[in-house]
Amino acid sequence: MARILAFLKEGFSARQFSSLLLILDLLLSSEIKTLSCAQGKSESAFSRFLGVYRWDLSIIEEARRQEHWAQVATYMKECHIPRLTLRLILDEIVVPKSGTAFDRLGVHYSSTLDKTVPGHCFVVLYASIGPFRFPLDSRWYVNEEYCEEAGLEFKTKPQHGLSRGMKDS
Repeated sequence: MARILAFLKEGFSARQFSSLLLILDLLLSSEIKTLSCAQGKSESAFSRFLGVYRWDLSIIEEARRQEHWAQVATYMKECHIPRLTLRLILDEIVVPKSGTAFDRLGVHYSSTLDKTVPGHCFVVLYASIGPFRFPLDSRWYVNEEYCEEAGLEFKTKPQHGLSRGMKDS
């Protein structure tokens, strides 16, 4: 985690990074915490941090990828393993939605619900190597009908999963 935070620190101002650390502490702490521990931070500052400021997400993605591969390399070195088999797993996640005011809303089959539902679908490319499983990349999948209406190029789920994920890793 320290390596990821050090990598992320470069992309934030000192004030933004302080807010990020506080939010991470609230989210990741095993203790029960309330926002009262955020005394001294203004609500408008948190609102800007969470809703207004835009960051280059590629910085976060690159830090996450580097950390995953560093863990694999450390494991191989400590366990004296010369080679591991890499398996790629393509998965989809359907997030059911009610209402019609959402962008990119489609009708997708949800295997967990065992039925077709309105919602969003994400295609995730995972790496499986030794004891490690981690996401390499993800894409928002939209069905062919939506693409035609929106003037977008349609890609199948496998095309989404393999279009960039393998190139970046």
